[in-house]
Amino acid sequence: MNLSQKIAQMLMIGFKGESLEENSPIFQDLIQQRIGGVILFDRDPFTLELNSRNIRSPTQLKNLIQQLQTAAGNDLLIALDYEGGDQPISDRPRLGVSRLNSAYGFPETYTAKAFAKLPFEEAVTVAALMAETVKNLGINVVFAPVVDVTLFPGQSCVDLVERSFSDEVDKVIACANLFISAYQKNNIACCLKHFPGYGSARKDTHFSPSDITSTWNRDLELRPYQIFNAKADMVMTTHVSNRQLDPSGLPATLSQKMLQDLLRVQLNYQGLIVADDLQMKGLTTSFSLTEIVELAINAGNDILLFGNMLEYDADIASRVISIVMELIKIGKISEQRIDDSYQKILTLKNKLNIKTQQCSISPFSSI
Repeated sequence: MNLSQKIAQMLMIGFKGESLEENSPIFQDLIQQRIGGVILFDRDPFTLELNSRNIRSPTQLKNLIQQLQTAAGNDLLIALDYEGGDQPISDRPRLGVSRLNSAYGFPETYTAKAFAKLPFEEAVTVAALMAETVKNLGINVVFAPVVDVTLFPGQSCVDLVERSFSDEVDKVIACANLFISAYQKNNIACCLKHFPGYGSARKDTHFSPSDITSTWNRDLELRPYQIFNAKADMVMTTHVSNRQLDPSGLPATLSQKMLQDLLRVQLNYQGLIVADDLQMKGLTTSFSLTEIVELAINAGNDILLFGNMLEYDADIASRVISIVMELIKIGKISEQRIDDSYQKILTLKNKLNIKTQQCSISPFSSI
């Protein structure tokens, strides 16, 4: 691949549409080899409007995924958030994060907090069903499990919506291990989140910057990454600032000290690093797109995620490739840095055997 195509492999974007149309921007991105992956959503964020993005039913979603893979030459990472927790169709608070809602015909799932209370054998069965559900659709990347430890019950962002398994780190590790094992048994990459720990954050980085310097706990929040450093396929960053780890105040996603010095060197993590959505206000209120891209790549992120949710930019892939090419030209990003991420992405794709992966539709039953 040439340089621009290697950069493209680092891009994972969200798009609108329940089917692939020849005149759609995402189709052009795929056939022009401008992206290496997509992320799927059921609806736009923080609204109750269902079917507003990519997911309407199991059959429709499987067809869309087949269309995407065909357009991409069967070489596409296809991801979604599947932590667990049905999203209510009402004005009640939404608990958990799951894009495969039972309202669309998918199995009901438990929030992380509820899952942690299940008897062991039932928890194993639930994790297996979730893994089989995404495998049967053709999804090969799941952004889960959340390994954030609840440090302030009833106050932290992840606990308020039951995305954290527990305030006990051993319980978090045990539950996460069930999901990792179930997904990997089905040849699906899973992604631990949110590094270096989001369990004490009271401000949601979707909406604003968040600083956890005074509340972060090294012993508790790094332990899941120490345990799973050789088992996790992916680790997702968070946009929180933590001056215990980086005195400059840079958010973790943009910090070499957190991603290179801590995650890569001290914790010896060798898998892919995925930047959480780079369009979140936790970054965009303080940094331009060019600054975000430059800092994120140099910090060590291998996959740059643009959900196209908080703001929609149909041309985001082309824009980012152009930005990176210019930054390389003026010496602010090295070609070696791109090659490093490109090789890690190829390694994961080979592991997943994406080009020969066969998917079959099966009945979806509730738990």
